[in-house]
Amino acid sequence: MPLQPGTKLGPYEVVSPVGAGGMGEVYQAKDLRLERVVAIKVLPTHLSANVDLRLRFEREAKVISGLQHPHICVLFDVGEHEGIAFLVMEFLEGETLASRIQRKPLSTDDALRIGIEIADALDKAHKQGVVHRDLKPGNVMLTKEGAKLMDFGLAKPAAFATAAGSAAPSFTAVNTMSHPHSPITMAGSVVGTVQYMSPEQVQGQEVDGRSDIFSFGAMLYEMVTGKRAFEGKSQLSVASAILEKEPEPISAVQPLSPPALEHVVRACLTKDPADRWQNIADVKRELIWIQEGGSKLGLPAVVKHHRKWQERGFWIAGLVLALSVAPAVFWLTRPLPTPQIKSSITLPDGMQMGRPGSFAISPDGKKLAYLAQAKNSKIMMYVRSLDSLDAQPLANTEEAWYPFWSPDGQNIGFFAGGKLKKVDAAGGAVQTLCDANDARGGTWNKDGVIIFSPNFDGGLFKVSAAGGTPVEVMKPPEPSGYTLRWPQFLPDGDHFLFFQTTSGATTTGPGTGTYFASLSGGSKELIIPEFSVARYAEGRLLFVRDGNLLAQLFDAAKGKLSGEPVPIVEKIEFEQPRAIAALTVSENGLLMYRSADSSGAFQWTWFDESGSAGEKVGQASTFTFATESHDRKRLLFVDLDAKGDRSLWMYDVVRGVATRFSFGERSASQWGGNWSPDDRLIAYASNRTNMARWDIYLRDTSGSQPDRLLYQGPTWSIPLEFTPDGKYLSFVTDSKETKWDIWLLPLQGEAKPKLLKQTKGHDIGANFSPDGRWFSYQSNESGRHESYLASMANPEAHWQISANGGNIGWFCKSDQFMYEDLDQKVVAVEMDLSGPEPKIGKSRPAFPGVDVGAMGNYSVSRDCKQLLAGVPLRTTTPRMTLVTNWTAKLKK
Repeated sequence: MPLQPGTKLGPYEVVSPVGAGGMGEVYQAKDLRLERVVAIKVLPTHLSANVDLRLRFEREAKVISGLQHPHICVLFDVGEHEGIAFLVMEFLEGETLASRIQRKPLSTDDALRIGIEIADALDKAHKQGVVHRDLKPGNVMLTKEGAKLMDFGLAKPAAFATAAGSAAPSFTAVNTMSHPHSPITMAGSVVGTVQYMSPEQVQGQEVDGRSDIFSFGAMLYEMVTGKRAFEGKSQLSVASAILEKEPEPISAVQPLSPPALEHVVRACLTKDPADRWQNIADVKRELIWIQEGGSKLGLPAVVKHHRKWQERGFWIAGLVLALSVAPAVFWLTRPLPTPQIKSSITLPDGMQMGRPGSFAISPDGKKLAYLAQAKNSKIMMYVRSLDSLDAQPLANTEEAWYPFWSPDGQNIGFFAGGKLKKVDAAGGAVQTLCDANDARGGTWNKDGVIIFSPNFDGGLFKVSAAGGTPVEVMKPPEPSGYTLRWPQFLPDGDHFLFFQTTSGATTTGPGTGTYFASLSGGSKELIIPEFSVARYAEGRLLFVRDGNLLAQLFDAAKGKLSGEPVPIVEKIEFEQPRAIAALTVSENGLLMYRSADSSGAFQWTWFDESGSAGEKVGQASTFTFATESHDRKRLLFVDLDAKGDRSLWMYDVVRGVATRFSFGERSASQWGGNWSPDDRLIAYASNRTNMARWDIYLRDTSGSQPDRLLYQGPTWSIPLEFTPDGKYLSFVTDSKETKWDIWLLPLQGEAKPKLLKQTKGHDIGANFSPDGRWFSYQSNESGRHESYLASMANPEAHWQISANGGNIGWFCKSDQFMYEDLDQKVVAVEMDLSGPEPKIGKSRPAFPGVDVGAMGNYSVSRDCKQLLAGVPLRTTTPRMTLVTNWTAKLKK
């Protein structure tokens, strides 16, 4: 029974029927989670009931869903709802190629264009080991974005299943076809269109990509001539023609078609697979050559209107003259190629450049803006003309992050002190544009509009380059937990790219990747589903995969990729938590990047109060985020593997042995791993049930008890610290109205949380004094992160501890507190907490000389006399590389 509008299949709601066929009914539907229109194909009962076929469909669907290509209809999902099996695909608007051919044959130009697009899509599939097996005009949709190949691997005709012990197919007599574009039927049911099958398919043999090439040739033949390559009144007669006959020459039907196209089609339709084109990529190259005029010197095989001999003689003489002169003209007038040059960029002695995102080349490629820090000084912005060896510091740009240029190269936007700011590249007054508490990138178009990400857990906003009130232009999807960041305007100044992921993710998850959108409105489109921010330059997108920088052709007007990604830089520096590479590109062919200088492993090392390195902890590892037990006998680490997944590990300090503590979690939170006061429990966060939400769990350190789900809120929740009496666990969670808030969760009785601290900013990092009367927290309510002290009896009252910005902090004992300042140095503060109000004393550097910002995370010991830090193992000397004409080799 057909599905009615409004019927829900899991998260999908049926809108209207689209069509039906042997593989089932197709409906237009709405994805209620991502708010997009999709096509749903409901599989027929005989297919759904067959367990083996169902399993095969699900296996193939997993492979096919990875075929991301501008000319392939994307398979999004496979599901089952109340016994109904279904496929979820990209919804396409247009007409099938079969319908187009039915009206009249295609022009040579249209046939070549569509053929190239289909060949490119097949090339993508074949390289991933997927054979279509049912290539025909009815499985190609013509849309305004180009041809789209549909039904990959899901429509293998059942009519040619071989009998046991026989390699020959069995055929059944069928009715005469009523129309050349009607599918052949058997016993009244659609079983596939035989005319496009390869000889090996007809014979029931194993098929590979060369079978698709045969079908492609038959389809290309029909596009040009309007006739099928192989005709017949029954399956048997069509199969016989495929095995024994040759189609009528294209030139006999279309005399003015290029002879080279006839050659391509003939080579596709060769009976023996070994004599065909062996790779669809070669076919595509031949078609491109014909499209670009490579066959113009070939005359049609049959000419209906004979020319006069005088005209022919004159034409031939002119042709000979042109051919003799052309080479000389070409070599005399050809443009000289611009060489590709690589050079190293170094900073003055003692200067250190910041993490990825800390440098940017101006659009015209003449200047470089970068953030750097001298020893014992603050991060500042510098501007260097690339024709000079000197750089000029820009005043009042302390604590700057993520610079980006105006289109004319006159100004630089950046973030500092919880604000979006701009400054003239030549220096001068810094202008504040609006609030941006914890930004993740900005971009500036020619109309004076800036798009930026003001917080790392929200949407994208726009503001005038002259300043003003920001307006949200792109909301993160529901449920809460997604974040939009790193926008980049494309050349037209309207379309832009941005990166979407879930907060705290370090690997590709649902909805993660680079998207294409427009200020003018419309829906966003996922372009590259990689956990890497993609950057546009020179008609290509640059992104990182497996530590290497790749480039792929990209139509910036249509938002469409083409071709295959090509590696251009090996081992580029990549910041996993933020998904950005250390690179910048100009509009005139300059590429600047920083090579990876670390193996990804750390050597955890203790540092004493003087800052001197001491005992090493275990062997080199990928462990991060260490937490020390109260008895100081064990350390808890988070391990970040190559796939971006996290797991918890326990290190026995006495035995020097590390053992895995968690199994099966996709991502134990980096803020998780906190010890109960008696060291018997670990509180941690995991998104094992929902990639967009983290829940809080308790685990017994002895491993004798199963994990206990402690709290599951409407959004993500991250555990912070147990109260000294062990009765409560503090945690932070997200709110649309008040951003991040700190809560207390009872560990006994009813686990109903109560609010501990809420401001208008992000409030994080609750730590408790040894007597439990006070707690510290960090907040950016003032515009930048500072460390504060508050009373448990009266949380509304608070006192600022940090003097120059403050992040994570610890109580060492009742009279001392430590925190990390914005220069990424550890600071110690003396305080007296014995009275009704605290007395906060002077601060001093702690662990002098230890640059915690360069470490793979760190932790301070319970007595605050030692610092444990993950020292990155360097494999090379950090190097900045500048490349001119970086696309030169790609064009070859």
